[in-house]
Amino acid sequence: MRFVIVFIMLIVSFYTFGGKMTKSKDGNKWRSESTSTIYNLTDEQKFELENKSKDGDSEASFRLYQYYCFTINNIDEQLRYLEISASQGNIIAQYNYGIYLSNTNPDFSKYYDLNKAIYW
Repeated sequence: MRFVIVFIMLIVSFYTFGGKMTKSKDGNKWRSESTSTIYNLTDEQKFELENKSKDGDSEASFRLYQYYCFTINNIDEQLRYLEISASQGNIIAQYNYGIYLSNTNPDFSKYYDLNKAIYW
């Protein structure tokens, strides 16, 4: 069981924190994009995802969590959308939300709720 948990954590961390390689405009060279560039949204994309999230789309809610986490770095909004995505059934969001709620880091201390963390 520990192996499975560690394996899932590794996959999530590689998926979440990995950069992305894209072709440059001239098409001959590859360039690396930063995490904040990958998760950035235009106002139109953000509006569309917010509407999908309100309609119950857990992937849209999780994408908004990623936007606020990696691009804007707004803890209140990222945890808001993470909770929404978790309640909509997104398994990764449920795991991450439980981790945030059980985190004793001072940045997240106002969100500390061990009972809710155990639930998720």
